[in-house]
Amino acid sequence: MKLDKQEKKIFLMGVFQVMLLALLFVGMNGSYYIHAIYNLPNETLIEWLQSLALLITIVIFVLMYRKLEDDRSGLALIAGFFGSMFFREQDVYLNTETFPGWEICALFVLAAVFYIVYRRGIGEAVHGLAKFVSSGAFPLMAAGIAMLLVYSRLYGSGYLWSNIIIDTNDEMHELLHKAKRMSEESTELLGYVLMMLSAFFYRYLRREDIKKLKSNKKNP
Repeated sequence: MKLDKQEKKIFLMGVFQVMLLALLFVGMNGSYYIHAIYNLPNETLIEWLQSLALLITIVIFVLMYRKLEDDRSGLALIAGFFGSMFFREQDVYLNTETFPGWEICALFVLAAVFYIVYRRGIGEAVHGLAKFVSSGAFPLMAAGIAMLLVYSRLYGSGYLWSNIIIDTNDEMHELLHKAKRMSEESTELLGYVLMMLSAFFYRYLRREDIKKLKSNKKNP
């Protein structure tokens, strides 16, 4: 029994996703190996992995911005959103006495994005966003954003944990607080990874559009 074209696409997409997860598994194990050698703080390692996943997501959308001319405003909004999140994650390094804070970097990113939208038109932005929202990659992105901005915030709520961590001595309370922080940061990491996989998936779904645009440029 031969597979038709659509079935082959579905099969290849499944293989693609499994390969991404395998690479993620290898990368995670490698990062923990580095952590064991250099004795890095657990939270520092997780935050680095969060930043890496977020940076990869930004790069994917920026590259698509360069190649998909008709969707540039929408892709700029998406990349700008993740760019602002990236600088927010770097607050430890940017909020210093010599630098005003991550908010300044985020404002520059947003100003650049709004300028692009203004120059190219709001219609193109809505069109580009609509394409992404209607694609098969968006549910994965929505799950990642919900996990990051909603679930991890509720899970890390001090009020929630104050009702759980009670009647303990100071040492045990400190250990439980560290466990709570680790689990909260790990949940955020999972959200970032889901968003990164969604970006890879969307890039895969738009591969034919990119090929057509390249072909049209070569053969006007």
